[in-house]
Amino acid sequence: MTRGTRTRWALPALAAAPALAVTLAACNDPKPSHSYECRCEYVTDTDVPGIQDVRVCVPEGTDPRSTAAECAQGLGVGHVDRCTCPASTEPCTGPACEQAAAGKSR
Repeated sequence: MTRGTRTRWALPALAAAPALAVTLAACNDPKPSHSYECRCEYVTDTDVPGIQDVRVCVPEGTDPRSTAAECAQGLGVGHVDRCTCPASTEPCTGPACEQAAAGKSR
């Protein structure tokens, strides 16, 4: 590679560097998220009903029910019919989807 060829490629790369830095900085400034303790009702492939509790963390203004349904289905349950998702007091610190720990029986 000749000196002229290197210069030709280096100048566009240097010009793009500030735009890349701004883009990366924007990606590191996430929207506030909220945690929800969701209870999802499902039916297995043999029509047996069940309940799966999941904890989801979604960006502010996002309906947590669809995320909870995807989360529960990803845990291997059957077809998820619906989820109810009361807000949690726990902060969003972990993954966006996790199986909720068993709570006290009611």
